[in-house]
Amino acid sequence: MPLFYLFLLFRINLSLRKKHTLQVDALKLWLMWKAHGRNGLMLRIEKAYDHAQYLTELIKNREGFKLVQEVTSSIANIPFCVSSKNAAAF
Repeated sequence: MPLFYLFLLFRINLSLRKKHTLQVDALKLWLMWKAHGRNGLMLRIEKAYDHAQYLTELIKNREGFKLVQEVTSSIANIPFCVSSKNAAAF
């Protein structure tokens, strides 16, 4: 798929800054896809989910850390907080 068509897919009637950000994100995705290929990109995504599950288990088992919300398997972002008494250690 030519790069120009990727830009057309992400044209949304938002502010110019938001539009530019989406175009840059499309370019980064396209470049990453070209560099790693379909299987390489799939492996990177699966690895990110595995790391998210591992981090969730670490947070659940570590004193002074708390999950902000229970994480489903469909996201790789883990919202957590640190209690104030343990924050001084950082």
